[in-house]
Amino acid sequence: MLPEIEKLLQLQDQDRRIEQVESELAQVGPQRQAARRRLEAAQERAEALRKRLQEAATRRKGLELEADRHREQADRYAQQQLETRDNKAYQALGREIETCKAKISELEDRQLELIEEEENLEKALREAKAELGKVEAETAQALAALDKREKALEAQRTQLQAERGALTQSVPGPLLSRYERLRAGRGGRVVVGVDRRVCGGCHMKLPAQVVLSTRAGREVISCPNCGRILFYASHMQIDAASAGEAAS
Repeated sequence: MLPEIEKLLQLQDQDRRIEQVESELAQVGPQRQAARRRLEAAQERAEALRKRLQEAATRRKGLELEADRHREQADRYAQQQLETRDNKAYQALGREIETCKAKISELEDRQLELIEEEENLEKALREAKAELGKVEAETAQALAALDKREKALEAQRTQLQAERGALTQSVPGPLLSRYERLRAGRGGRVVVGVDRRVCGGCHMKLPAQVVLSTRAGREVISCPNCGRILFYASHMQIDAASAGEAAS
């Protein structure tokens, strides 16, 4: 194998490491957002329960005030009953008192329902606050770990990029430019092996002469189909048919 190809393979492997680190770095942001969204969801749930509890208490207080007004009204009707001498007026006031009592009873029933609702909401709020405390602790821990991981990955990327720069110095300029153009256009692996007369990049069958020239390792050979740079290693195989075609 040509020394230049060996250097390109090293460079390609270095680029793969850099891409892996960059891929992991790209995941840190979404992971951080997910942790914050989980915390926000727990906060929103606790806040929603708090508001519902507050609203229930406000409604109950309103019912208490309304019931008190009806009690006051019933007391006034009762006082008027004591003061009237008219039987019809007395009976009419009695009916008004019964109406007030019925309304008061209805309001008290609704208050009892709200008291039960408040008790349930208080229990749910206590549970939500406990869960929120747990999520806050877990989120703080997760964010700290992500910050640490991000810094480590950034340091690793810086080191890998520096090592890459050193590797590029050992690759001839024209060949390096060719490699960079292929990598920009093709992405991923652009220096690929030849095995059983097939390009390791596009997986197309190669002409016999291209296969044998690659195996000879005297010059840089490209795939005529995709343009990737080809190499041959000892573990790869060349079929008998390709050798026969080359001989003919």
